[in-house]
Amino acid sequence: MSLLFHRIFEKVLCIFHRFSFWEAVRFGLSGAGVMVIHLVLYYSLLLCFDYKTSNLIALTVAKVSAFLLNKFWVFKSSAKGKSALWEIFRYILVRVICTGCLDFFGLIFLVDVCGFNEKIVKPIILIFVTILNFLLGKFFVFVNNAKSQSIT
Repeated sequence: MSLLFHRIFEKVLCIFHRFSFWEAVRFGLSGAGVMVIHLVLYYSLLLCFDYKTSNLIALTVAKVSAFLLNKFWVFKSSAKGKSALWEIFRYILVRVICTGCLDFFGLIFLVDVCGFNEKIVKPIILIFVTILNFLLGKFFVFVNNAKSQSIT
């Protein structure tokens, strides 16, 4: 049993060694900024649209701004040409299909099925999505840059 625990602990430590402190700080700051933009836009749009339309528009704007911040500031990706296209593809796969759907359909589920208020559950969903976005961005989207900066 202790051998299994030791192996699991080693794997967890290996994952944490790949994190750069400043990369995490930059992600936290940009994530907070994108979250503020997302929420301000979402709540503003609620004045004119239903929560689903407001969420879709806010998600789109947030995903584009998050890509630019993550690529050029957080992970400082220098991918160009074909590598940049693959990076964009992975970003769309992860952020739009995976966490975008979690955000969009999670809100619908919590509002329509569970009966929660759309203004209250939106920030809660964004917290979980932001954490997942960092992990997926670090280990799947901006992977070439993550390997080169893991020792900083």
